[in-house]
Amino acid sequence: MEQQENGFTLIEVLIVVSILGILGTAITNMFLAGWESSQYNQQQLSLKTEERVILNRLKQELIRSREVDTKDGSELLIKITNDSDKVPEKCLKYNVEDHIFKMWQTDVTSYTEQEGKWPDTDPNSSWGSAIELTQDIVVAANYVYQPDENIVQIDISLTGDDDFSEADYRIQEQVFLRLLDLKRGD
Repeated sequence: MEQQENGFTLIEVLIVVSILGILGTAITNMFLAGWESSQYNQQQLSLKTEERVILNRLKQELIRSREVDTKDGSELLIKITNDSDKVPEKCLKYNVEDHIFKMWQTDVTSYTEQEGKWPDTDPNSSWGSAIELTQDIVVAANYVYQPDENIVQIDISLTGDDDFSEADYRIQEQVFLRLLDLKRGD
């Protein structure tokens, strides 16, 4: 009488282990692809949020502007006023330093107002310390002011990468100004 042994052969075990390995690899790759996609989408959402912060801030200040200027296309200078007052009350400077979008603010001095100068050329004023408006995500910022059309063109490149070599997201906007005229007393 033959005795039957219960168990698996070595070949059967190797086949099952191979199949489980292939399935495990496929499932892991699916999860990694989903995670990478989620991270990319989160990064794009973060950049979109930062874009809204920058644009809302710039538009709000440009709407209240009395005077606008740019320095080398990389700095945006704005003299603003309250809507109820016709005299400029403060100067703002927007610039990018160390890949961070920053704003400086100073009051308009009587010297600055009378001479029509910006605080950089006014020995009696100082911009003070900067307020950081974003994380370190800005690759470059460029501003073009067209005084004959009262338009400021804004072009800011953002990235989520650490090397800042290429932009992942780009802000391109034109803001139409209403530049209140001090001479007419609008």
